[in-house]
Amino acid sequence: MLLKLTKYFLFATALTPLVLTKSTIFPFALGKMVFFRSLVELALILFLIYVIYNFYQHKSIGISINLRLFKNPLFIVLLVFLLSLILSTIFAVNPYRAFWGDVERAEGLFGFLHYFAFLGLTLLIFKRKDWLNFFKISLVVGAIIIFYGFLQYFGIDKFPFSLVSKARAESYIGNPAFLGTYMLFVMMFAFIVYYQYKSVVISINQRLRSFWRYFSLALIPLATIMIFLTGTRGAILGLGVGIIFLLLYFVFSKKSQLSVYGISAKRISIIFLILFIIFGVTLASTRKAEIWQSIPGLNRLVQTNVFGTRDSATQTRLIAWQSSWPAFKERPILGWGPDNYLIAYSKYYNPDYAVYGETWLDRAHNKIIDVAVMQGVLGLVAYLGIFVSAFYLLFRKKPLIYTDEKQIYSIAPFLMAGLVAYFVQNLVLLDQITSYIPFFAVLGFLISESVKLQPNYAPKAQISINFYKYLLIPLLIIIVIVTMYALYAYNYIPYTQAKAIKDLEKGGNVSWVVEKLNIAFNPYNFAQYNIRGKIIDFYYDKQADIFENPEFTPASDVLVAGIEDIILREPYDPRMFIRKAEIFEIKARNDPEFYKIAEGA
Repeated sequence: MLLKLTKYFLFATALTPLVLTKSTIFPFALGKMVFFRSLVELALILFLIYVIYNFYQHKSIGISINLRLFKNPLFIVLLVFLLSLILSTIFAVNPYRAFWGDVERAEGLFGFLHYFAFLGLTLLIFKRKDWLNFFKISLVVGAIIIFYGFLQYFGIDKFPFSLVSKARAESYIGNPAFLGTYMLFVMMFAFIVYYQYKSVVISINQRLRSFWRYFSLALIPLATIMIFLTGTRGAILGLGVGIIFLLLYFVFSKKSQLSVYGISAKRISIIFLILFIIFGVTLASTRKAEIWQSIPGLNRLVQTNVFGTRDSATQTRLIAWQSSWPAFKERPILGWGPDNYLIAYSKYYNPDYAVYGETWLDRAHNKIIDVAVMQGVLGLVAYLGIFVSAFYLLFRKKPLIYTDEKQIYSIAPFLMAGLVAYFVQNLVLLDQITSYIPFFAVLGFLISESVKLQPNYAPKAQISINFYKYLLIPLLIIIVIVTMYALYAYNYIPYTQAKAIKDLEKGGNVSWVVEKLNIAFNPYNFAQYNIRGKIIDFYYDKQADIFENPEFTPASDVLVAGIEDIILREPYDPRMFIRKAEIFEIKARNDPEFYKIAEGA
């Protein structure tokens, strides 16, 4: 039962993209973070209790470990990437932020430990059918996300749980760019489910087999359309490159036996490549034509201007990339530390940003540059190694090959194309929890399938009873206790604090505001960086009189103390000093002495 519950909690992580907490700040980010981390922590606790119980009952850990897992190149590179994260955190400019990360990105070493725990648990207990169930749940979630994305884009807000209409679809992901990325993974999952049900790998009745085949197949074009409705140029570019890669694969692959209505995949691919080239040339030569402005996605793609100043999104990225180079050269080996990009960005700040408004980037919007700056050469090599080793497994080891009575099927080319699309779009974007979960799921599935190809599958690791008794079991008990504490202190507490801040936006008397602020600001944790900054920005923009009217002094004093506390603990973010200066600039309207404090900030 413990093992089954562990598995169910891991299945439930696939529901993360649907989580929306309107009662908190960062409704599309904080709830997802708390939900995913809580599930992983609960799964880890139950699994470790299962291992401890089995030892005392049967003198074994109760699971079989394939020792060849530690020879798998993808698994090894992931361990190196984790080592890079640990070392970069230890030697970070701001180790506290490097370890904990923040609410918006859900990264930091602490966040990545959850992704790696998810990966490790799935590798230990998931079988092929479990992976299939996880991807099926993900497809259902993807279908819901797509459905509400369509409703949002077309302004249909009378449907239950519908969202505010947007010119660019966001759905329950909360960001069009992140939604575009998530759709790439939905397509990968769809291919996995489709081909496993097309083959004879899974025993199931014919009706269910047909349903999942057609359902997964239908999601591929729907996810493609949704990418264009997001208007995310990175995802569209990634999708295009991924399709071209897939077509080239079938053109040059000698072993591909895929055919459609008797026509070989090679012929179809050649035709589509020619059409792609014609379309690309036409689009580039007529980019200013009015017809492209009416097509979602393409309307933003044709407006991309690397050399012009009107495309602010592109220009700010280019400036950030230029500023990242001297930052990388300053700390080339281990980088500035996870979630420390803003520190490097601030030190090498380029005033040209001011042309495009007040822009503060905590990421370069280029995954390669992000990793290089925050984790240095070691992290960059490990990150690139993840894709290289994944392609090595897919090209050379030939996993994910299934057969039926008539034909051989391989998911490998579709996964390769999906990974290419994901890698390319990340050259102009960044990762977030709704991309990390499916990415680690794909990697876990690939490792699991490739390990199964090796001989002597699942030998039990032989470890002495004394090792269990005197070292392993006490260590596991400590991990269980620490994880249970983390479940409360770093999920429940930040959630209640974020909810208290959201309540403040409704307004109330001074004593009530002070009480809510004290709840939201204490105890200090990684979320305070976001919580305190968010509420100060809210009052400055919406209710600035809280800093000016003497009646509200008790509340403003709490806000000032809160921002000064962050500056004392983490004096690295210029925005915190700007917020302090803004507060005292307002206070100076009644007492000019505050101007001196504002200037000092």
